Amino acid sequence: MPAFKTEVPHSLSQEDARERVDQMKDSIHEQYPGLVSDLSSEWNENTLSLQFSVYGFKIQSALEVHVECVIVNGNIPLAALPFKGKVQQTIGDKLSELLG
Repeated sequence: MPAFKTEVPHSLSQEDARERVDQMKDSIHEQYPGLVSDLSSEWNENTLSLQFSVYGFKIQSALEVHVECVIVNGNIPLAALPFKGKVQQTIGDKLSELLG
């Protein structure tokens, strides 16, 4: 599966950044009704494993909350490769908005 990576800097405490990442996860269904399904997530210390489907494509990602940034590493199906840039940009933009 093709991989993507996004790094979003922030000036929050690590705990505050983690709370905002958690809020983003909780708001996905509200912001993208009918587009996102099969959402599942699990925290392991300061890394959120997040999986969901968009337009039938399964997206897998890990959001690592660090002191100065959040790093998103993810995988998308090969069939979704034409949308890789859009997926990466949307995640980065949303995180920048929440962490700003």
